[in-house]
Amino acid sequence: MESGVPRPCVIVTGSGSCDGGPVRAWLPHLLGDESTIVGMLGYAPPTSIAGQLLSLRTTPRAERVRHTGILEWSPDERVAIRDIRAGFVLMGGYSAHADQSGLVDWLVWEFKGEWKSSGKVVFIQHGADDQRTALKDAFESQAEEMDLQVRTVLPESGEQWFDLDADGRAVDDLSSEAQIAMEIRRLQEELARVRRCRA
Repeated sequence: MESGVPRPCVIVTGSGSCDGGPVRAWLPHLLGDESTIVGMLGYAPPTSIAGQLLSLRTTPRAERVRHTGILEWSPDERVAIRDIRAGFVLMGGYSAHADQSGLVDWLVWEFKGEWKSSGKVVFIQHGADDQRTALKDAFESQAEEMDLQVRTVLPESGEQWFDLDADGRAVDDLSSEAQIAMEIRRLQEELARVRRCRA
């Protein structure tokens, strides 16, 4: 973090969860300063850094010294909760994400008297499981009501493979994974060939 930043100041940065992005460069350095107020916009998963910080909103600063927890971005980037003197506020109404009804309206929409869907398969990766399930139910309910076929997938981890040519079905067998890996290699080779031709 740049030294000599005039005080008071306002820093605007991305990464609402505070787990990554530019916020990692400055947030750990400011948490120990009681003149710091961190404003969070919108939802933060409870297990994220932002969610953990928001849970401290109602804990008086004097009580935090008893806390034994640690916020950890990496083994080298850690802040003991007992050392956090900053204040935290949640400011609603500023989220860049659409709410559930906005997302449902994006997926299922009417054009010239005919109902359409933005996709036949939708993956919901972001959010807590109960919220992802609620959005899945809302998508499928609206699609069914308009007689549209929409399949919603809630990936369990970033390690899963999905066959997008087979309605987003998870790939479970090793032979399919091997075929996908071969196709990835083929595409990488084709991309390299195209780049060489352009050079």
